[in-house]
Amino acid sequence: MKRKWHHPESEQTRGTLVRGIGELEDTPEFRGWLEREFPAGAAEMRDGEEQEKSRRSFLKLMGASTALAGFGLAACRRPEQHIRPFSKAVEWIIPGKPLFYATAMPRLGGCTPLVAITHEGRPTHLQPNPLHPKGRGVDSFATASILELYDPERSSAYLFKGNRSS
Repeated sequence: MKRKWHHPESEQTRGTLVRGIGELEDTPEFRGWLEREFPAGAAEMRDGEEQEKSRRSFLKLMGASTALAGFGLAACRRPEQHIRPFSKAVEWIIPGKPLFYATAMPRLGGCTPLVAITHEGRPTHLQPNPLHPKGRGVDSFATASILELYDPERSSAYLFKGNRSS
């Protein structure tokens, strides 16, 4: 159990808050050190009302600059891309029902047999092929390869040395 020590407060410091022993003693040496160390902040340390005014004015200035920065970025948007639906749906696709395709992913020592799960023609998940003799599991790279298909930075055309190719 945690013990709580109840130290009696001295009459000198009751109700006042100090930042250190030097401020509590308030010696001329401390004041001289304070003026040398914090020339602009020394007056704020003495006067609490000035300190509150400077904090308030700082927060007002920062709030206004943040609001104006938001107005400047209001016109920065991604370009809109419209996804068009099928004009004629494929016969064997049922919305909401997945289709399974056997596939393979090339690796250094051969390939990894996979089953691709698709919804409405879009691949959504890869899992190991249980019917293949080497279908033991899927590593994290194969699982993450689905995200490459939906990457906005992905090339939409065939390129050869940076130029479009057929």
